[in-house]
Amino acid sequence: MKPVCYLIPCLMLLVADVAVAQLRPTRIAQDFRQSRSYEFRGTKVPGGDYNPAELTTITIELLTSGITGGIQAQQWAQRLERFGHSVRIRQALSGEKVSVEEKNRGRLRYVTVVGQIDRQGELIFPERSFNGSEIAELGEWLNELKTYGAQGAPDGQAAWGLNQIQFKDFYNAMSEPNEADLAGLSLEQALRKLTISSDYSQRFTTAAKELVDSANEANRTVTQSPFGLTKGTTLAAVLNEFALGFRPLRTPDGSIELVIESLAETSDVWPLGWDLDDENNDRVKLAPELFELTNVAYREGQFRDVLHAIEAETGIPILLNHHRLTQGGVEYKDLKVKVEPRKTSWSITLRRLTLPHFMKREIKRDEAGHSVVVISPSRG
Repeated sequence: MKPVCYLIPCLMLLVADVAVAQLRPTRIAQDFRQSRSYEFRGTKVPGGDYNPAELTTITIELLTSGITGGIQAQQWAQRLERFGHSVRIRQALSGEKVSVEEKNRGRLRYVTVVGQIDRQGELIFPERSFNGSEIAELGEWLNELKTYGAQGAPDGQAAWGLNQIQFKDFYNAMSEPNEADLAGLSLEQALRKLTISSDYSQRFTTAAKELVDSANEANRTVTQSPFGLTKGTTLAAVLNEFALGFRPLRTPDGSIELVIESLAETSDVWPLGWDLDDENNDRVKLAPELFELTNVAYREGQFRDVLHAIEAETGIPILLNHHRLTQGGVEYKDLKVKVEPRKTSWSITLRRLTLPHFMKREIKRDEAGHSVVVISPSRG
């Protein structure tokens, strides 16, 4: 019989082997779960990609008033039930209006649509209505709500389909000052150096990517890097050189992307400088340096070099709308101009430089309210 002192180490080794055998598969499983995403019935577990439409429930309430309204509501309810949504008919409460509202519980989304039948039998919702022959259009709209929630599809909506809070947050991100010199960089380098807020992932559309690839083959670089402007206006200026623009895009899950698009495909992009509004339209107050009388010295040279000299004199950035100038057939890249010496303002000097060549100068502002001059074609 072996002594007890000999058996104890053996038992300890045996217990350790069992523990390792139990622990190792657990750790391997944990590592595997962290590196892989499981799928169940076509839907990934929380933490992976998901389809918001599959997690959205739409409830429709039809408000009635009078016997006739109740009959018409029954007819509309039968039509709506074809789309698989729950429909409830009830009397309107005092002061109640049509609405589309959304509540969220985790990833589950509940959209309540309250509509009303008018005297002509049309179904009225906020900012839209449907008659009995527009059932297909009604179905498309309900599908939009299921995909995008109460805000609906962003296309064609004001402020790119963003609500007030979403737009304010995006606008504030674009209002950050740009302190990077982007001149001479490739587009990819410029976008990286501009450091737009990481809250908004950047995505190129297919058309934009094809355009960038062709531009890279020609070794194109950024030529205008306005100093002292915001990141939003700077980004718009940089992309404009490559016939590109950007805009915020609300995705089906409610997040906001910064989408870069080809200007040949759309003009609904973030502006290259904002127009002055009715309350703040005093150009002299916004850019007094342009309107003060001064002794303008003689200058002759390339159009863009003269513009840079005026920027240095006034401290106000001057941006070229490259895309519109090119589309308008304005020959500006190799244009030579002359500035006669006289006592005048820089605003008048800019007009004399641009007007004979079918260009105009406009005073705009960036997201932070700083003045900027934008040169664009005067025709078309």
